[in-house]
Amino acid sequence: MTAPKKASPAGGGGGLGGPLFGLGASLVILGLPYLLLTAIYVLLYGPSPPEEVLKREGWLLALLQGPCQLAALGVAVALVRGGGARARRNLGLTGGPLRGFLTGLRMYLPLGGIWWILALLYLQVCRIYGLEVGPQEAQTILVSPASPSWAVPLLVVEIVLLGPLFEETAFRGFLFGTLKERLPWWPAAVASSALFGLLHGAVYAPPLLLLGLMLCWLRDRPGGLWASFGLHAAHNGLVVALILAQKAPL
Repeated sequence: MTAPKKASPAGGGGGLGGPLFGLGASLVILGLPYLLLTAIYVLLYGPSPPEEVLKREGWLLALLQGPCQLAALGVAVALVRGGGARARRNLGLTGGPLRGFLTGLRMYLPLGGIWWILALLYLQVCRIYGLEVGPQEAQTILVSPASPSWAVPLLVVEIVLLGPLFEETAFRGFLFGTLKERLPWWPAAVASSALFGLLHGAVYAPPLLLLGLMLCWLRDRPGGLWASFGLHAAHNGLVVALILAQKAPL
């Protein structure tokens, strides 16, 4: 994977008011859904609800992530509009959305194949050394008997489309785009991808670091952020399809 050449920003400020502003915007967009969801959680259940309540109604909290992510995307749209054409370029919003998205779908065949091979090797190494890698919570909720049947299609839309759109905007758009203004390509890609992986859980961080690097690479190719969104959606879509087909988490 060859790093794209770093483009020198015209002028010293950066597309969204400079690197400090861009980093602050990245943190706000990343943190807003978690703050909103925590507030809803406390309002619904209090500060310390019984564990059985959370297991029974985990689907509701998962579903509520969608509106919280939409709120963060609204902030992102406002910031991009305020930054103009240069902000869109710095965030990777180049080319047509549909064409870029379809490019990402096509690129999932080679890149996704590499990712799955290395991810399965990682899981095998974890088993050899006795490190337990359980399913992610969203996978369990998707096939849980406690999840109402009407909620499952909404959860699928959230996992396959809304979640990837939010994460690509936050991680590959704002965070990676901001870091890339002051760092070489590889450190910027590794830093943003490492945070992407760690926020999904430490045990999942290595394979998701790799996925993040692939998404950064694709984001800097023709298609831009729309292409990384397409690949991310394809990946989550395949995972969801496998989970629903076997009626059990991976």
